[in-house]
Amino acid sequence: MAIFVILKLGYNNLIKNMKAKEIYQKLEKDFHLDQCSDDWSQMDFNEYICDNFKERYMGLVLDNAEEIEKVYTAVFPSDKALKEILDKGEKNLLIFTHHPSTWDTTVDGFPFKDMSKDLLIKLKEKNISLYCLHVPLDANGDFSTTINYAEEIGVSYDEDFAEYYGVQVGVIGRTSLNTLEDLVSRVEKAVGHKVKSLKYGSNNIANQKIAVVAGGGNDPEILK
Repeated sequence: MAIFVILKLGYNNLIKNMKAKEIYQKLEKDFHLDQCSDDWSQMDFNEYICDNFKERYMGLVLDNAEEIEKVYTAVFPSDKALKEILDKGEKNLLIFTHHPSTWDTTVDGFPFKDMSKDLLIKLKEKNISLYCLHVPLDANGDFSTTINYAEEIGVSYDEDFAEYYGVQVGVIGRTSLNTLEDLVSRVEKAVGHKVKSLKYGSNNIANQKIAVVAGGGNDPEILK
């Protein structure tokens, strides 16, 4: 998804030796950050995290580079992803992520884990910044995770549902598929791996109508 954003906005033609502030200003404008909100207040806001991110939980997380020569994209700033970038020995980079923390399925309760402080020190030494868009990227629109995912699995965009931090993040639409098995096959093709279906109801897709919300499967309010 992040790669799609970089290409669709034309950033690939602007990145080389571009002033970092110009990129941040363009992202701010293109994603209407003045109209969004988010909450990552549970993060450990150490001295490496930008004051601006501490206040609004969107945008620039690590301000380490004055010029950007290359952009790396990731869903999470996991230790594995950050180490792979650092091992390349490059400088003046921007890491564009969907989340400012990494997903950790080994812990109980809140599943996000802060970035390693040791890695934050190394990112600063290598002039590597990190920029995060969570709610602005999930909000229904040209770049939204849900709408582009629905399109990929053949579901039309007929109406919005599921409000999250003041924006709509889910869509309701129609599909040409008739059964849950057909949908599972379509999803597996889209994501490139096996998926699990929870068969709580009929195997038939009633009226070929489907609700899609990317990332909301563990939210009881969205399921309601």
